[in-house]
Amino acid sequence: MIWESDRRIFFVGLGIAAMAVLVMFVGPELFDYRPVASRADPRSVDLPTSKRDVAAEAEPMRKPAYVVPARADADTRTWTKYESRRAFPGAPPAIPHPVSDGPAWESGKVCTACHARGGYVPKYNAYAPVTPHPNFSSCRQCHVPRLTDKLFRETAWATVARPKTGLRAMPGAPPAIPHSLQMRENCLACHSGPSSVPAIRSSHPDRGNCRQCHVPRVTDEPFER
Repeated sequence: MIWESDRRIFFVGLGIAAMAVLVMFVGPELFDYRPVASRADPRSVDLPTSKRDVAAEAEPMRKPAYVVPARADADTRTWTKYESRRAFPGAPPAIPHPVSDGPAWESGKVCTACHARGGYVPKYNAYAPVTPHPNFSSCRQCHVPRLTDKLFRETAWATVARPKTGLRAMPGAPPAIPHSLQMRENCLACHSGPSSVPAIRSSHPDRGNCRQCHVPRVTDEPFER
């Protein structure tokens, strides 16, 4: 009887020891409920992503087969050209081409013919930039042709500083939005497509919900709970 009792105690102790070893080596992974991506090094740029996830994100933005690919020989907008058409950073760009005469309030019908959805313009060998706000039809209320390089009258006005770009919470984090969002709600208008400036062109326009990761920087103070 005593031998049977000792044998039982031995096997119970062996089972407890085995469970302790199992918890020690497997427990951290078994009871970690965080997503796999959040367990990776936060400084790592390449977080694990399955092919299925990428395909699911790309499907809603997939182009039909009949879409003509972008021309490689088309004139590309550079950052210098982009800034030269604005009086200051964030200002409405000037109209760089001749415009037809007519009331300014009718300009929307003409402008949106090219700038609502973009497209290649053979006359300029370039792609028309897409407006992020085609619903505002009085385009020439803000956008005007540049008729002269001379000042109308000398002033003490100075341009504003260009906002800082590439601001990130940590290495590898999504960059913050450096500009205001008023009339710029459509991110893809400026950050995707052949008419966009390559320096600010998104590498993943298929992920249409941009502000799920990119947010405006509204304060320099650290957040406290």
